[in-house]
Amino acid sequence: MRNNITLPTLLVNAVAFSNPDCLGAILSEAECKIYFKGCFLIKPSNRIIDSRGVIYTPEAFNSSYGGKLFVVTPDGKTTTVPWDAATKSLLWTIPKVDGVRFLPGRPFGEITIDSLGREFVNTWVPPKIATLQINEEPDLFLRHLELLLPVRGDRVALIEYMAHAVKYPGYKIPWAPLIQSAEGVGKNVFKLIMRYAISSHYFYEPKAKQLNDSGAKFNGWMENKLFFICDEIKTDENRDMVETLKPFITETQLEIEGKGSNQRMGDTPGNWMFFSNHKNAIPIHKNGRRFAVFYSAIQSEADLNARSMDKAYFDTLYNWLGGDQNGNHKIGLMIVADWLLNYPIERGGVPTRAPVTSSREDALIESRGWLEVLIMDAVESQLNGFRGGYINTAAIGRIVAAERKSVQPATMGGALRNLGYVRIGQAGRGWHQDDPSNPNRRGWIWHTSTNASLTGYASAQSYAQ
Repeated sequence: MRNNITLPTLLVNAVAFSNPDCLGAILSEAECKIYFKGCFLIKPSNRIIDSRGVIYTPEAFNSSYGGKLFVVTPDGKTTTVPWDAATKSLLWTIPKVDGVRFLPGRPFGEITIDSLGREFVNTWVPPKIATLQINEEPDLFLRHLELLLPVRGDRVALIEYMAHAVKYPGYKIPWAPLIQSAEGVGKNVFKLIMRYAISSHYFYEPKAKQLNDSGAKFNGWMENKLFFICDEIKTDENRDMVETLKPFITETQLEIEGKGSNQRMGDTPGNWMFFSNHKNAIPIHKNGRRFAVFYSAIQSEADLNARSMDKAYFDTLYNWLGGDQNGNHKIGLMIVADWLLNYPIERGGVPTRAPVTSSREDALIESRGWLEVLIMDAVESQLNGFRGGYINTAAIGRIVAAERKSVQPATMGGALRNLGYVRIGQAGRGWHQDDPSNPNRRGWIWHTSTNASLTGYASAQSYAQ
């Protein structure tokens, strides 16, 4: 309800204070500009966002900004309703926009205009992260990382990824690390550090089941976030799940849909980190560029014991970090956050493709599907059609049929490419040894080298010509 009161013209021309907290009970036009500074009306949703990034309904805005008398007309009439003062005043109103953007690194309140002339306000508010500078590296954290990943190159790649995400919020790194290990190795250390250094407000942990069941459809949780950590990821043969994850990792804008809300384009600058206890958690292939797989040296309880990673070890580590369950002093977290923020890496200094880790070759083997495993078993057994670096698709048909399975040509080709084979051409004839059920079948010849020739196939198989 609006409450109008006529005041002397003197009040309308009152001098504005620079601090909203110093303003009196009656606010002039100039003082309203100070009081509502940083507020924007989002027209389609009829909501107001303030300089802290808080979004209000009319009722919530009135409750939060009430307690003042606002001058709203040239002749001195007033209202006690903040929403009316901010959006309906005849003297001045807050800026009114068509939507919001989430653009970290650019000023809050910056207006961008799209190709249709619509105005969008940037809602990114930089977090205030307390840090603690010391004249040495965070040894407890680095020692823990070394126990998990003893290969120095692996540690450097992971540290650079974390530091870049912390130093340059909003910079989308188009790949994600996957750390695999036994249970109980202290993966929570990474969660605590990234949640603190990024700010819990901009951090989110989607459940693996959530991603699998409805994450691709109802993905409103991705908005306004800078870092995601997903634990216990396991896709098995679910290649659709892998395809779901790829745009999450690479795209800076996606169609966003929350439950009960319409689809729209939204900013998705967040970066990702995955954890799993399974070596085949996310299948990769030879030309893959989205996942950097790190297999920890700790794969069993015996590995933990061999490194003296017992209760005393973890108590010391977590008590130093000082999270909510360990004193909440955050000393270790502040030290690591400061170290990451000052880590010597330039903006864009991370690779655009997932780096090759010491685990990559093992990960490629673990990632093989049933067909790839069947093919490589035939290669290792030196079966007909699988010798000398050659593979004949007619021979693949033979071993697939023996398993009482069937496979489409495209699937067969995809498996061969994943295994590092290239197609040379179609065989000039069929061979009984390759497929006794169809000896005239002219299969396609593949080889590990692009320089291989079709004419060398028969001799490599020891076939009489």
